[in-house]
Amino acid sequence: MQEINKIIFRLLINNECVILPGFGGFICQNEKAKINLKKGDISPPSKKIGFNPKLTDNDGLLVSAISKKQKLSYHEAQDVIKIFVEDLSRELNSGNRIEIESIGIFYLDRNKNISFEQDLFSNLLLSSYGLKNVSFKPSHIADSIEEKSKPLNEKSKKKDINQEPNKSPLKNQDFKIEARKKKKQVWKYVAAACLLPILFYSFWLPIKSDFLESGIISFSDLNPFHQKSAPIYKSSKQIDLKTTNQNIKTLDQQIESLDSDVSYFSYQFNKDHYVMIKIKDEIKDIKNNSNIISKEIKDTKRKITRGTKSPIVGCFKKQSNAKRLVKKLIKEGFDACVIDINNGLHRVSIGQTSNSNQLTNLIQKADSLGYRNWILKH
Repeated sequence: MQEINKIIFRLLINNECVILPGFGGFICQNEKAKINLKKGDISPPSKKIGFNPKLTDNDGLLVSAISKKQKLSYHEAQDVIKIFVEDLSRELNSGNRIEIESIGIFYLDRNKNISFEQDLFSNLLLSSYGLKNVSFKPSHIADSIEEKSKPLNEKSKKKDINQEPNKSPLKNQDFKIEARKKKKQVWKYVAAACLLPILFYSFWLPIKSDFLESGIISFSDLNPFHQKSAPIYKSSKQIDLKTTNQNIKTLDQQIESLDSDVSYFSYQFNKDHYVMIKIKDEIKDIKNNSNIISKEIKDTKRKITRGTKSPIVGCFKKQSNAKRLVKKLIKEGFDACVIDINNGLHRVSIGQTSNSNQLTNLIQKADSLGYRNWILKH
């Protein structure tokens, strides 16, 4: 069981999806670095692992890895996984929590559904290998610590400087009374300086501007020396839309230049105006089907002949990755293609044949070049 756990851990490092047949699938997603201001630490980029119990179909990845590691046949490796899954289900049904080292913990919730918690102490992202959390101190906390750490002598010196000797207490009291009177007089002038502009503009705005009619104040209304000019209007006939929109693409042209996963985009109506438009799912589906089928799938996917067998060397969620592997295999002399799409995964084959000798030669050649494979029967 521990050896299977290590195999799953290694596959999760190099793959985005690893399926445990009959139990569920692990799905990986990269996350950026995070800054926690409250705790005062920075965590490096990591790989988040989720678990989907509905992904139970065998994609051949784990079976091929166990077959190669333990030197078993494909069917023997399937039996090993079946026993492993039965042990997991038995432990979960008995109410135990199952820990897979460096990956996470499985348990059943109140509704008897399989739940998964990732191990937060292990990072499966190769680019962040060896990186640890970095702690820091915010500036306001550092300043408060510095003030507390100052020696008492400096604080006492500041107090002594501010405190003058009371040789003549009567004179000091007279000085304080005069200072208070001066402050009161200063505040009177400040209040007058603030109130005069307010009173002036309270009369100016309603009488000399269109504030009451429009309900909007502009900066020009606050200038008493500003003279408003009469507005000039142009009829719609004087505007030449052909010249203004001469270099702007049509709506269909702008939609065709977008990526397939875009739901909203800014449509350029003219040089100065943009309109936010939501793309309907029907338009996106038509565009996805027309672009993907006509440009990418047709040059790699082929017809399947009944009674033949195809060695599968890879399953990819992204078609670009599958296409890249097909090109590499063709350079190495295989008649490679994307044989089909199953559960959203593009399965790459090194050829298809009904002859057992040709099938054996294909498998041996693939093994010699380091390609793990399994047989798909049509």
